[in-house]
Amino acid sequence: QKWRNRMFKHYLTYHFASGFERLCIGAQFNKTLERDELIRCSRNVALFFEKAIRATDTKESAKNLFVALTYLRDCKDVMDRNEIHTWEIRTHYQVLCGRLETLFWESSEADQGQLRMLG
Repeated sequence: QKWRNRMFKHYLTYHFASGFERLCIGAQFNKTLERDELIRCSRNVALFFEKAIRATDTKESAKNLFVALTYLRDCKDVMDRNEIHTWEIRTHYQVLCGRLETLFWESSEADQGQLRMLG
């Protein structure tokens, strides 16, 4: 039941994550390996965000949010290297990045600011 409440609370973020994944799958560019990397990273953003929502403790949630955010930044690197600058995909990226960063910092603060997963 708690998981359903958290999923409902973060539905819009999850919606942006899955929408971003769909946009990445539909992105058109010639380099197959780069396209595959973009798709893999965008899928992992959604996967680790869902894991963060399902996590039962704040440390696990923060860790999964951090991994999702890292994959999202990897997506941006691929988009930059391949000059993917469509308004829709960039807007989804910016909104999703802002939401994940906010959730990550909130989760970290709930754990008294401990960011040990960062080294």
